[in-house]
This record gives sequence, structure tokens and C-alpha cells, in this order.
Amino acid sequence: MKKLSNILVTISVALFAACAGNPQSADQEAADTPAAVQSSAPEAPIFEVGSPYPDFEGWLYGTPQTDSLSHLIEGRVALVDFWASWCGPCRHEISQNLVRIYEKYKSRGVAVVGVAVNDDVVRHDAVTKELGITYPQLLDVNGQAMQYYGIESIPLVVLIDKDGRVAARDLRGPAIEEALLEVLGE
Repeated sequence: MKKLSNILVTISVALFAACAGNPQSADQEAADTPAAVQSSAPEAPIFEVGSPYPDFEGWLYGTPQTDSLSHLIEGRVALVDFWASWCGPCRHEISQNLVRIYEKYKSRGVAVVGVAVNDDVVRHDAVTKELGITYPQLLDVNGQAMQYYGIESIPLVVLIDKDGRVAARDLRGPAIEEALLEVLGE
């Protein structure tokens, strides 16, 4: 099993490196990016509390494939954590709140999805293991999530309700679980 995990990480690193390689012109970058990862929306959707959450695709950590946020959430209440392995406050939120919340509420159908932004896949792998993250991770290799969510700083934790609407954003510390409980009706 460990050998399979190492192979998947190696494939992920190779795919990430192929996508995040040397800077290119926007036209060349679009031509080189797999169609499944290219943005189909002409501009960023509105991202505010009460609006539908912006969907995007990224590389699914630990696999050689892309996936979408909507597929990982699939109509469930979800916490989406935009983070990077080099970000101390991000690592703190994960270790002190998100891993525990995921373990506590996953049996009740709550999804937690990490989205790595401006990150190095090798370092992301090491920190994911170090922090014991077992929930799905998307790697935002083309900046689509950064654009759609207007991310200027991280961590950014967003709560999405079961109807696919942004219930809260910019959550930190105890406010994460408090907002989650409110959405769950507790």
C-alpha cells in the first residue's frame, strides 16, 4: 500500500510540475493545460454569503486525475479550506480545528475539502502527512480557485450549505465549528 501511495505521489508531482512549469504566455499555457482543468467560465462568479459557491477543478491530491469541488461536496454541508503548506496560520487552523471537525462530523455527512493555492506539491505532500489530513485535497494548479474566490490572503475557510450556497466565509478558530453547527441546525 505504501508503494502505491509513493507511486501516486510521484505521478502527482510529475503532473503538477508539467502544469506549473516555467512561465509561459497565457495562450501557450492554455494550450498546454488539459481541457478538464481549463476554465470554462469567461469571468469569476460572484462570491458572497448567500450566493451559490463557485465551482472549479484542480488536481486531486494523491491521484493522477482532476476533480471538481462540486463532485467532492456532492450536495453536502461542506467546509472548504484554501491553504498552503508554507502558511503558518493555515497549518494552525488545520491542526487545531479542521482535522478534528472532519473526524467529528464526517459520519454526519459533513465534507471538508482542502484547496492548496500557490503551493509546492512536494511540500504539500509532506505537510499533509505531518498534519494527518485525511480529507480530500485539490491542488489549484491553474489559479482558478484563487480567481473565483478572490483570494488575497490565506487561510480562507468557507462554509457551504447543503443547497450549495455560501453560508459563511473568512471563518477562523471556534467560529468554524459554531457556523457549522448553525447550518446543521444545532
